[in-house]
Amino acid sequence: MAYILTKASTVRCGPQAPHTGTVATGSTARLTVGGSPVLVADSIKDKDITGCQQKGNNTTPCLKAGAPLQPGLATRLTTGGAPVVLSTRSGVTNGTPPGAMSATGGSEKVTAT
Repeated sequence: MAYILTKASTVRCGPQAPHTGTVATGSTARLTVGGSPVLVADSIKDKDITGCQQKGNNTTPCLKAGAPLQPGLATRLTTGGAPVVLSTRSGVTNGTPPGAMSATGGSEKVTAT
């Protein structure tokens, strides 16, 4: 079961340290869950990341988020023609090595596939 991510969700540049940065998501979707706009791919793609602690030799911190990839995009639920982003989303950042984005706070009120 996948939860729908909303503006109230927290999207990070990875699931654990040093990838602890937060993606500055944005959404203008008309579809809301619990009063919060849902996220679509453009809500995450190329957004700034702050707080990534990845440092050291041959590494750079995550500064930008990549686009969410399948299976993390709904196949049956769209808003404005764009698929909604799900808690099962995958995607990487521009850090070296890249972070594997993670998210928390998906809406448990609505699920999707």
